[in-house]
This record gives sequence, C-alpha cells and structure tokens, in this order.
Amino acid sequence: MGNMTKRKPRIAVFFGGEANTRDLSLETGRAVSTYMPRSQYDVIPVHVNEQGEWQVPLGSLPASGSAERAMEMLQAAVPALSPAQALPRLLSREPDAFFTLLRGVGGDDGRIQNLAETVGAANVGSPSLTCVTTADKQACARAIGMVALTPVSLPVPQRAEPEEAAATLPEDFSYPLFVKPNAAEGSTGVSRVEKAEDLPAAIAAAQAVGDVLLQEEQPGTEMTVTVFEDHTGRIRVLPPTIIQPKVATYFDSLAKRRGGRVALVTAKTAEPETARAMEVARDVYLALGCQGVATIDMVMHGNDVDVLEVNTVPTITAHTPLLGQLAAAGLHPSQFVDSVVQAALQR
Repeated sequence: MGNMTKRKPRIAVFFGGEANTRDLSLETGRAVSTYMPRSQYDVIPVHVNEQGEWQVPLGSLPASGSAERAMEMLQAAVPALSPAQALPRLLSREPDAFFTLLRGVGGDDGRIQNLAETVGAANVGSPSLTCVTTADKQACARAIGMVALTPVSLPVPQRAEPEEAAATLPEDFSYPLFVKPNAAEGSTGVSRVEKAEDLPAAIAAAQAVGDVLLQEEQPGTEMTVTVFEDHTGRIRVLPPTIIQPKVATYFDSLAKRRGGRVALVTAKTAEPETARAMEVARDVYLALGCQGVATIDMVMHGNDVDVLEVNTVPTITAHTPLLGQLAAAGLHPSQFVDSVVQAALQR
C-alpha cells in the first residue's frame, strides 16, 4: 500500500481471536513478531480480543528489545475498537502486508486474507478463496480428490438429533471413529469414539461448533508436513513430523498445549515413507493454490497416504511441530519468517 522505497515494509500481524484457539494464536503471534527481523520490517501487532475487537497501535514494535514485552505494553494501552472503527486506524499506517495468525474466524476462514486483497495489501498466506476451501473439510477433500486420498466421511448436520444420527450409522462403518466438526481448528470438538453408546454424546459435542463429520480411524502412522513458498518463489517441503502416541492416541487438542501426550519425531533425512508424504503434501499445496505456509495432516499406511486436513494458518508453539521441522531442515525461525514475508511482498 505504501511507498517502500523510502522506508521499511510495514507488516500488520493479527493474533488472538476466538476462545477455542486463542492460546495457540497468542503464542504464535508472539513468536512471529519475535522472529520477524525488525531491522528489516516495521511490525504492527494487531491484537484481536475474544469479542472480535481490534487493538491497533499507532506505532510499531521497537527495532530491538523484547517483542513480547512490547506487545504486552501495547495491549494494555491501546483501545479495543470494532473492526469498522479500527480499520481506518490501521490503514492510516499504510501497512504493506497482512499476516494473520488468527485461527477460525479471521484466519482459517479467509476473512483477513480477503480484507488484504480488498485494500491492496500483500497477504502473507494463501488467497482467501483457498482458505475458504480448506476451512471446510468436505470441500477440501473434494478439491484435492485428483491428487490425494481422503478418508470416507459421513456428514451429520448441526440440526440433526444425535441419537438418530448415531442409530443410522451405516453397517460398513466400524469403530473406532473420529467425530469432528466440519469447520474447526486446533482439534476443537474432535473426539475418538470406541463404542456405539458413546457416539451420540460425541456428535452433540461436535455440533456445538457446527456441522459434523464421522470418519473411521485410518490405520497407519499419523504425521504432519509443512509446505511453504520461499522468497525465491520455490515451493519447499519441510521434513515431516511423525506423531507417536503416548498418553493420547492421536494429536488431540490437549497434545497441542501440553508436553508428554504424544511424541513429535522429526528426522533430518527422509525415509521412503516420509518422502512419499512430502510428495503428496506438495501436490496438495499446489492443487489448492496455497501460498505462504500450509500444514497438511495425514496418515501413512504402506505407500498410501490419507490426507486428513489442510491448515493455511501456521501455528508456532512449544508443543506443535513447526519449530522442530525448521530445526531438522537447518532453517532458523527468523530465516523462515523473513522468507515467507519477502515472498508475499514480491508477488
């Protein structure tokens, strides 16, 4: 938006947001703001509270010192405004790019990305239409059907009676099942159900978020792969992380927040199994028209890969895989953040 020939690019970083994934977004927002080289960029941290109000500072983070401490001070001092009131305040700063780390509303659903496209700012991430597709698990499965396998899913509308939906489960569906909202992030509302009597309650819990999908548990190795476009325009695939069950049988919501529930194992060198996963992840990224960072969750069994979901908003926390993947690839987080921001500004 602004004239970058006479100043550093200004990057608006959105973080916080809705309650279910707020903690992950807050930690990621602090990490990205810390790792973004402030000698090269003016970072404008835009905190979004649980009510959807924005806190837009009239200044940027200082070029040195603790980004986290500066963000706390700004959050305490800056008024919370409705998006309609806050947007002119943000645009007065002439941001050159929007980097949304919100999950759900404002992030995965493509709203902030669409806003960036509307006001003419670069978008550090996938286009809004791609985000709309990936946020809907059924739509995403249809979109990648030519390049990847996806689990068979039985949809259950939010308005359906849980008892009736459970009673009409097809005979060829076998337990354990996963019950998950069709559109939710951070494993919100996801349950693993081992017996029929527990299914209605799991459906009801997921319906609190929206429409529901029932999926048979896929045999094999759970893993996650991160793909991103770097500043040279190259599509890079980071080493996959294998999710090894410990206390939890899968990478559930608590495992994303607490250590010890699963083991996250990322190898520096690709085995044939993980090489196949990397190939599928790259194909999915391209088929969906992703840009920036995307994380593809999958299950590998033999040479087959079932793609479970695609996330177009990165999560950088102590208990999620990305930092380990970067370390295995020999990339410092600052290099990574700098590269994806540069790529967005050059598009």
